[in-house]
Amino acid sequence: MARERTDTKARILKVGEALFRERGYNGFSYQDISRPLGIRNAAVHYHFPSKGDLGVAIVERYRRLVGRLARHPATTGEQAVAQLQQLFRFELAQASSHGRPLVCPLAVLATDYANISAEMRDSGGKLVEEMRSWLSHVLEVGRREGAIRFPGEPQQKAVTILATFLGTRQLARLGGFPAVQQAVEQIAKDLGLAA
Repeated sequence: MARERTDTKARILKVGEALFRERGYNGFSYQDISRPLGIRNAAVHYHFPSKGDLGVAIVERYRRLVGRLARHPATTGEQAVAQLQQLFRFELAQASSHGRPLVCPLAVLATDYANISAEMRDSGGKLVEEMRSWLSHVLEVGRREGAIRFPGEPQQKAVTILATFLGTRQLARLGGFPAVQQAVEQIAKDLGLAA
């Protein structure tokens, strides 16, 4: 019985995340989750009493996913390059589902900022800071070791890269997935790397 509850919760989270990234936080209801799963709305409420609870779970799941990238901080230029290439692959994989461009969860939080809970905003803020901090470190190590080239400070370059990823995913929804590939290729060139 406990396993069945865990499976149901995982399925709800998976469908909820897909809707979150396709439609935004305000673009779906619990009925949009329960219907394709063949369960009642009450089952969704059992696992996630409020939509804010579901939103926090989605953001925290994404934080864990992104956290895998930063599990072993780069200590050499070679590791920094490898981690950047891993980030590029991650970004490309996260940007599309079955050929449909998906919005970054951070973009959803930013767009729906006024309508999300303080807990969701806090979780999103932590994710941004973790990504910025990790990427700054990777850029700093890579540049120090001569494996990566860029002007300015690592923190500023990290913010620019993250902002490019977020904006490009939004553009891809209107202009197609090639925008994401093109952005990754340009960032790699700007850093003196091959994507």
